[in-house]
Formats: sequence, structure tokens, C-alpha cells
Amino acid sequence: MCCFPLLRVAQMAMAQVSERVVYGATIDCRFSVLARVSVLLPVPQSNHYQTVQEVNYIDGVKHNVPNSDDKYVRFQYNSPILDSLCPTITGSITYHTIYTDFSRVNDSAPYDTTSEDYIRHIGKSGGDYVDPDNEVICDVADSLWLLSGGVVNYARDCYEYVARHFSYLNPNTGLHPLTSILRDGGGDCGNLSSVFVSLLRNKRIPARHVVSFSPSGGHHVWAEFLVQGYGWIPVDVTYHKSDLATDYFGRYDYNAVVVGFDVGHEYSRWDDSDTYTYDILQTFHWWYWGDLFSGTANWRISRETLPPEGIVIADRSPVNAYSVSGVIMIEGGDGEPVGIYNAQGQLVYVPRVVKKRMAFQVRHTGFYIVRMANGFAQRLFVVSAGR
Repeated sequence: MCCFPLLRVAQMAMAQVSERVVYGATIDCRFSVLARVSVLLPVPQSNHYQTVQEVNYIDGVKHNVPNSDDKYVRFQYNSPILDSLCPTITGSITYHTIYTDFSRVNDSAPYDTTSEDYIRHIGKSGGDYVDPDNEVICDVADSLWLLSGGVVNYARDCYEYVARHFSYLNPNTGLHPLTSILRDGGGDCGNLSSVFVSLLRNKRIPARHVVSFSPSGGHHVWAEFLVQGYGWIPVDVTYHKSDLATDYFGRYDYNAVVVGFDVGHEYSRWDDSDTYTYDILQTFHWWYWGDLFSGTANWRISRETLPPEGIVIADRSPVNAYSVSGVIMIEGGDGEPVGIYNAQGQLVYVPRVVKKRMAFQVRHTGFYIVRMANGFAQRLFVVSAGR
């Protein structure tokens, strides 16, 4: 695990939102004839974008991505496979915002060419996704370098160049070879980042993709570059392109679960002898061996804002709470007042004494906290809400 400082002199990283994230895949195998199935899920780690705690999974094995600090969990299933498979990872994430004061960043120090960060992030990545020696990249890089004067200024010129000269194209189609992006004149967030990373690496400036997914269901990739003696600085060409008046050079202020850096890594499908190079592990990837697959494979994710301080979620509580058709049913309580809070810690129903059973109608789906006066609580998820 590679941990970065959360507070720097010239880069301010402030804790914002903490939430529990549950994600995974649902693979319906009920009408298939399969001998075995392998599913890979990325594992978030603590870094300058987030603090990660309490990562849990069942029946999976964590693996290191070669030549990277990234990690993933491999879930393996053997015959007979008769039902749906639901590999799942849960974790508590605290997101951080980053604003860089470049007037206090010194980019004059030479790079440590023996460091792993330098060696890993100055050449080609994943075959044809990042290519600092591409002829077009070389021409653009040379012209921008002549006008820049320094690492940070050159990085900003590349950021502006990509945002102003390339279009946002072909979203959600995966990473494309750099030659295709240059030919088509654009791509989605990951592909625009490939152009930026290639331009930086052309001048031997370490740069890489940052791979993430959003707990709300979206996905995003941006880039970052390294300043010796300082650290990695985020650069979001895509967000800048969407609004040129908004600056995302050295800025990160959205809540995304970062699951990897760089692209085109090698993963093992079943064992260490069965490897596969995949462009980007952003959600899940899976393989099956067998005669027939006629089901579906879908990504799934849910989020739950962590309860406020002072609320203890009890494994065993005198309260028995459950939901039925948008109604929260509460049984027991031993005469203690019981209140209901939403996932943000806001009181939905004022505390009342539960004698035997009480019903509470809720208007929104999501997580709720049923809290007793003694501080213990029970968490439940309401699937459907009433009107």
C-alpha cells in the first residue's frame, strides 16, 4: 500500500465526505452450462485522493498488480454453478479535495531517475494506449516545450492544448490506441488523458492515468504528473474541456473512488500462469469456461453515508427493525425511545417509545438508522418507498 500525505504546504487536502461503498458484479448463471468462472474486482487504497478503511470481501483472494501499487480481488467459482454469482467488496471511503498553490511549488529539482515512480511512468503504457514517441506527439511536445520553460508551465500548456484541440468523443467505449485518438481528433475522459500523459512523458516528466468510479454509478479517468520533491498533481483535461472557464489544473474536488493508476496492466485470470493484459480495470472483468452462457453480467454499486459521531451500530440490539413496502417496522425496544434517522444523520421521526410494534412510513429509498436513546442503533436499507 502506498500512502501519500493528506496535507501539504502547497497542496491543501481537506477531508469531506465519508461513506460506506458496496460494489461488485451480478452474474446470472441459472440457464448456463459452466465449468468455472473467474471475476476480478479492483480494490481502492488510501492515497492523496482518499482514505480507505475496513475493506471486506468473502471468498476472494487479493492480488498485487505487477509493476504497480494497484491491487485487485479474484473470485473463483467451480462447477456446479447453478445460480447467480455476486462477488462483492465493501469499504469505508473518506474523500479529500485538492487545491494546488503553484506559486509555492518548486519544479527545478531534477528527477530521481532510479525511483519506481519515475521508471514506471515515463515510457509506453499498455501497448498502444500511451506512446510518448508517437510522431504527432513529438511534434506537439517540441513546439509546446519551446514556449513553456519548466515542468509546471509545460504541463499547463499541454493541459490547455488537449482541451482546446481535441473533442469529447465515443464515451464508454474503453481505451483506444493513441493513433486512433489522434486520427479521430478526440475521445472520452480516459483517451483525452492518454494524449496528455503521452505529451508529458515525451519530455521525461512522469505522468499517469487516475482510474475511478463514482458511488452514484458513473466512471471517470483523469491524469496527474509528478514534480520531484513535491508529489503528484491532478490534471483533469476532460472537465476543463467541458467548461474552459473552469480550471482543473492542480484541482480535485469531486467524490470518486480511485481504484488504480496507469493503464494496460497484467492480471491473472485463474492462476499465475494464466495472465491477461487488460486496458483498464475500472469496475469488474470476468471470464468463464464452459459450453454455454445465456445469462447476464452487470455492475452494481450502492452507497451509504456513515452515521454521525456518537451513533453506534450494534450487531445485536433490543430493537428489531425491518422494512416492508416503504414502511419501517420496529419491534421491541424494552421501553426505550427510538428515533429514525436518514443516512445523512438527519432525524426523520422524533424518538417515540415502542411498546410492541410500530410502523413508520418513509418517502425515499435508501439507508436508514433506527437509533435507541442509549446510543445503540440498527441500520437497514429500504428498497421501495411509500407515497
